[in-house]
Amino acid sequence: MKKFKLLTLFLLIYLTNAAQTYYSPEEIPDPKEYGDGFVSDPDGFISSTDEDYLNDIIKNIQEEKGFEVAVVVVNSIDNKAVLPFATDLGNLWGVGKGDRGIVILAAISDRNLAIATGYETEQFIPDLVTQEIQQEEIIPYFKLEDYGQGLITGLEVIEAIVLGEDVPDYVEEAQQKQKNVKIWEYIAMGVGGLLILLTILVSPKLKTVITNAIILVAAVVVSLIAYFVFLKESYTASVIFDGSVILGFIAIAVNAFIVVKNETSAIWPYAVLISCVVGVPLTGLYLYGYTAIVFFYLSGAGIIFGMFLLTYLITLFQKDPYHKFHTIKVFKLDVFAYVFPFPMYVVDLFVENQLESWRNRVRYSKKTGLEMHKLDEEKDNKYLEKGQVAEEKVKSVDYDVWVSGEPEDILILKYTTWFSKYSTCSKCKYKTWYLVYDKTISAATYSSSGTGEKKRACSHCGHQRITRYTIPRKTPPSSSSSSSGGYSSSSSSGGSWGGGSFGGGGSSSSW
Repeated sequence: MKKFKLLTLFLLIYLTNAAQTYYSPEEIPDPKEYGDGFVSDPDGFISSTDEDYLNDIIKNIQEEKGFEVAVVVVNSIDNKAVLPFATDLGNLWGVGKGDRGIVILAAISDRNLAIATGYETEQFIPDLVTQEIQQEEIIPYFKLEDYGQGLITGLEVIEAIVLGEDVPDYVEEAQQKQKNVKIWEYIAMGVGGLLILLTILVSPKLKTVITNAIILVAAVVVSLIAYFVFLKESYTASVIFDGSVILGFIAIAVNAFIVVKNETSAIWPYAVLISCVVGVPLTGLYLYGYTAIVFFYLSGAGIIFGMFLLTYLITLFQKDPYHKFHTIKVFKLDVFAYVFPFPMYVVDLFVENQLESWRNRVRYSKKTGLEMHKLDEEKDNKYLEKGQVAEEKVKSVDYDVWVSGEPEDILILKYTTWFSKYSTCSKCKYKTWYLVYDKTISAATYSSSGTGEKKRACSHCGHQRITRYTIPRKTPPSSSSSSSGGYSSSSSSGGSWGGGSFGGGGSSSSW
């Protein structure tokens, strides 16, 4: 009985230690130190037959195109970020001759997988392609715990890509997406140049040219600093170009908006500006494959714009400018311009001009036929009721008073503010009713509810109402804990690998 208990105890200790086995890059056995293979499987997750086949594929890739591939399968890396880990492992071993290296790392217990690519390898196998290989080829087998076959099928696709043989459709699609990213960057550069030209046309000054030049230089400088200070360990130098394009375009667009806003009241520069600013990201989404987002945006914008055109058409058949104003004023709501800046921001400017024109258009008295003129804010108060003056004072309603010079020939037009903290008073019927305060009388606790008090009053007639309400009891917080682990990168070359280096290219997945 005692022997059985001791055996059980030792078995539990063994299983616990095995389950907790994890590696640092320095602790993973380098296959070049004990042979000519390319596979490191210290925990025995793949069979010797599969390992031999993997070595044959990698050897063929090396002999044909000079690429080196390291396949690493371990129990755990303590749930550290798997792509940086694989990148540092590739640098530690020096996988790849002339930076033509690939590291495939699988942490089985962590259920994490990464394909890290050397600097030159990224030109042949872009990050999107490595992601698709993991999802389409490797992970389906990993879910079945057939790790050897998953690595074989994934490596066979890599071999086909490197040797220029037939590849699955998803690889070609991913490669095309990667090319589309570059196409979008060149489009952004071209449109950025157009925005610079727009600012010069609107404000033909030396200051405008100098400002744009400073913006472009600053974008490059910021991208260089970001790369060498923060991103060098995880990304390739290509992010300098990417960052310069993105930052430069954003800064040029902002500067263009400031110049147009300050230098002109014409609408056409805004039309050009908004078309460019919205068109570039939409084009990027389309080229990157997010066609549904582009479709929904264009559909929504088209519907709203169509509704505007129909509404504006109605105003063409209306004679009274006051009716025209209230028919179309809904399109002055900023929400349309925020959600669909193209074309609704331009529509917003057009509607603003139209509303101003209709509100101040000369009117003729329906009583006498005489021409009327609008009084200013100080003079019109004597024609308004005290409640109307109070509404103007709190800016819940604005009134225009038109007179012709004849006694009693007065026209008062009401323009209600869209959003105001004031509502209609139940006593005097003016829009001067507001919340004075909302305060806590007794705070709620975990064992009892509390009491709050609200006071509402009318700034015109003085009517007020005080109400009390119940504040629900507090809900005890649920306990939770979390932990995170850090990871520091390192790089060196050695062993009998090719001496290659990695800059963070590749991708990672989980299953």
